[in-house]
Amino acid sequence: MRHDDDRATRAANRAYVRLAMSRELLAPGEEQELATKWREHGCVRSLHALIEAHGSW
Repeated sequence: MRHDDDRATRAANRAYVRLAMSRELLAPGEEQELATKWREHGCVRSLHALIEAHGSW
C-alpha cells in the first residue's frame, strides 16, 4: 500500500535529517566503550552520550 506524506510531514522529516546529519559521530570503538560502561557499571553519562549520538534528542 502506498503512503504519501503531506507537505508539513516532509518538511519535518527533512529538518530531522538535517539535525541528525549535523551531529558528531562517535569515534571507532567509542560506542562499544560507552555501551559497556552503561551495561556493566550503570554509567548514566555513557547512556546519555549514546542517546545524543543516535539522535534521540
